[in-house]
Amino acid sequence: MVCKSCGKEIEWYRGRPRVYCNRKCLDEYRIKYKAIWYREKHPFKTNICLTCNRLIIYTKYNGKKYCSVLCHPKRLNWYKIQRFEKLKKELIDIGYNTSNHS
Repeated sequence: MVCKSCGKEIEWYRGRPRVYCNRKCLDEYRIKYKAIWYREKHPFKTNICLTCNRLIIYTKYNGKKYCSVLCHPKRLNWYKIQRFEKLKKELIDIGYNTSNHS
């Protein structure tokens, strides 16, 4: 048998054959090939934001449709409603009657 990391011959006595000659070689091999292995198993995916047409890069399996929370339409509507309520409160504070002008 040959070590996967350094290529030295490994003596085999009994039981399961060893793949690495020692723990140091195992750690070096994992550091060297972990990123390559991870990218093969979890490739980058791309999509285009439905609101602003920006490119989205993500690694999870669920497809993203929006690049941020602010581009999400529910978030935009919530923000507009909050802003409207704030302006309405300010108008009431200065004495403007909002019930007649809806």
